[in-house]
Amino acid sequence: MAKHRSSTTTPAAPRPLAAHEGFTLRPYQQQLIDRCVAALKEKQSPLVVLPTGGGKTPLIAEMVRLSRVTGRRVVVICHRREIAHQIAAANTRHTGHQPELATAGSKPDWNAPVLVAMVPTLARRLAQLPQGGVLLVDEAHHMPAASWQKVKEALAPELLVGFTATPIRPNGCGLGGVGFDVLLEGPSPRWLMDHGFLCDYTQCVSRRPINVRGVRITRGDYDTKQLTERVLHIAGDVVKTWQQLNVDRLPTLCVGVTVAHAEDMAAAFRLAGVTAAAVDGSMGAAERDAIFAAFRGGAITVLCACAVVDEGLDVPQAACLQLVRPTKSLRLLRQLQGRVLRPSPGKDRALLIDHGPSWKELPPPCEQIRWTLDATERAEPAGRPSVLKVQGGKVEITVKQQPEVELGEITPEEAASDREYHQRRQLHRAFWLVRNGKIPKAAIYTVLTRAPRSRGDFLDAAKVLGRPTWWAQRQFIIQLSLGIKPPREVHQLFRRAA
Repeated sequence: MAKHRSSTTTPAAPRPLAAHEGFTLRPYQQQLIDRCVAALKEKQSPLVVLPTGGGKTPLIAEMVRLSRVTGRRVVVICHRREIAHQIAAANTRHTGHQPELATAGSKPDWNAPVLVAMVPTLARRLAQLPQGGVLLVDEAHHMPAASWQKVKEALAPELLVGFTATPIRPNGCGLGGVGFDVLLEGPSPRWLMDHGFLCDYTQCVSRRPINVRGVRITRGDYDTKQLTERVLHIAGDVVKTWQQLNVDRLPTLCVGVTVAHAEDMAAAFRLAGVTAAAVDGSMGAAERDAIFAAFRGGAITVLCACAVVDEGLDVPQAACLQLVRPTKSLRLLRQLQGRVLRPSPGKDRALLIDHGPSWKELPPPCEQIRWTLDATERAEPAGRPSVLKVQGGKVEITVKQQPEVELGEITPEEAASDREYHQRRQLHRAFWLVRNGKIPKAAIYTVLTRAPRSRGDFLDAAKVLGRPTWWAQRQFIIQLSLGIKPPREVHQLFRRAA
């Protein structure tokens, strides 16, 4: 662990906490806490990974409790006001002590034993921050940002622990180099669904998705300005699709590209007689809180937004996600899907409606990902695409078709086949570019490692690269030795699709 500056303030003396009965951790949560404590004893800085809805906030509350038992000061950092208040409330319930809050406009006691703070607030007051103690980082995938690093350096913690559902940078690579040195992974999304800790889901996909061909990629995702041009004037179709597919009128989070796009969709829903509102980060805290409260209470059926619902928002009542924002970001997609996968009384399943190609280009929400701390490696599915197991071993993904937005029934097996076909097409596109001198041969190696590959894929790559047949065979065996299963009959898939 790096050597930190000495604290400029006197840490609180160790003292026993008052007797208080907090919430009981689930067995897998307790196991993560035990592993986290063991890592800290080994002078490591762990990054705890748990799917959205799996219960990271209780883990933070328990780490606060344990840290205070040892007399260490604790600072918990996050990036949004709603998250800070949720963390503070959970800590009060669990420990019986209300932490100090540092949010915009607040005047906190910087020497309080427990401080829950927003990074933007701390970044403006670096000279006032206490040093030493324990730093707990929520939504730790933001740690590569300069402001987060400045806050960490100013706090100079003795111990560091991060928590996230998506331990990757915007480009999909690992979080190495930002302070964490060991990954502690919790159960997979599929396990949490099978054991009732997350909802299972039905997925609806557009057979004629929003056209993203030619849209520039910026920081690992579609360029917002160009993407906005592709979603103009489709608000009416979004409402029609929602009315057809969401027959039970489940409370819905509708995600657009920009604030203006979200407002347009909310207006279209209201015009159709559906109670809807748009929410964005520029609103005052009171107005935003009132909208969230109305949604939780059922007064608003559809909540439209472009950003403020992607992380930290705890609305288990939300049972439908309507994604009208194509994305190439696994991080963003997982965070959004997790908003509606939380269990809630009377909520049997979640409904996912995707108007873009993300459903086939990125792993489904039930699929386990091979996370890594290596900043040069991208997170990829841990093996072949998973098959959802619901009643009868099949998921019905949907129903009615419209000329404007054609939606069809698709099984998980078909979704996996489409994704494998798409990945193979990408590889052969790379072959063509190399043969025509448009990209270097070295690019083939990068494309090869982006997805599970068949023996034939490696043989084709060997021909393009001028490598012998034994090289292809060796690469295929290495893939198998890593536990990566090859695609299912992709050559047949490729011929059939062609």
